[in-house]
Amino acid sequence: MKASVILIVLLMCSIGVAFADGPETGIVTGRAIDASGGLLPGVMVTLTGNRGDQSMVTGPDGRYRFALLPPGDYKVNGQLEGFRDAGGGGAVSAGGTLDLDLKLGLSTEEEITVTSEAPMVDKYNVST
Repeated sequence: MKASVILIVLLMCSIGVAFADGPETGIVTGRAIDASGGLLPGVMVTLTGNRGDQSMVTGPDGRYRFALLPPGDYKVNGQLEGFRDAGGGGAVSAGGTLDLDLKLGLSTEEEITVTSEAPMVDKYNVST
């Protein structure tokens, strides 16, 4: 009797896990890339939807993935020091996947101003 109850409980738990990423939820996935198309690891990616925000850091391959999302509109934003933020958005449907690549451009912009002045030299004064 106890064995059958334990088996039924385990079966019920495994069914829930099997359908967790099923047809009633969606996925947002993508890559963080630089201006030349190279993959960027370590980018902080934030997903914003009607149920709040979720964040993660891209892996060594520059990829990110948010799963188990209810259908709706989502915005994705990527941030990395030294780069301009990148973002995008779209709708996630039940059982669907939204693929968004984030293209981050360099943000280091400097302005250098060079000025020069002629020294005040009196060519007639030869004393030290």
